[in-house]
Amino acid sequence: QRGLEKTLDDDNSKFTNVGNIGITITNFGMYGHGFSLWPKQPSCEYPLGSGIEHIFDGGLWIGGFLSDDKFGTNKSGPYVSTAAVDAASVAQKGGGFEFTNARGSRVVERSSLFDSPFYSPYAISHQDFVSVYTDTNTTYLNGEIIENHSPLGIVVRQETYAWSYDFANNFVIFNYWIKNVSKKYID
Repeated sequence: QRGLEKTLDDDNSKFTNVGNIGITITNFGMYGHGFSLWPKQPSCEYPLGSGIEHIFDGGLWIGGFLSDDKFGTNKSGPYVSTAAVDAASVAQKGGGFEFTNARGSRVVERSSLFDSPFYSPYAISHQDFVSVYTDTNTTYLNGEIIENHSPLGIVVRQETYAWSYDFANNFVIFNYWIKNVSKKYID
């Protein structure tokens, strides 16, 4: 759930559960869930099963100056696209949830474990989550305006990796591919 309103195609139903960290992964750049799904689903619980939460919510922030040429003349900005804000900002509903996803998109789960129902030869870890989102929209899919949002013009592919091995079960890796899809240069 973003701020006070849930958009139609947001997916915050997936969370890591193969290692010692249970962290909710979304398809709009946020991780954790602001305790809106607790105690059924962890926001960022460590150790998994302990009931001890460590993150209310968090998310990707990307900022930069925009220009029409690669030399940076006539720069505007800075502009920042954010996936999460602090709790006080959520209460004031001052924006901050500026990444959106495509209609019908979901967080995709993959696994390198042969006996997993999510087995994929493309998996990196025992539990991968893959999502794609963008900052290019100025409204959510339900038509609500994204307040105070000046898009940078980027698309993000996010993958997270978690393992159950004893030597690798106390962390989750976040891997981001960020692509400029605008006609402007970002500095």
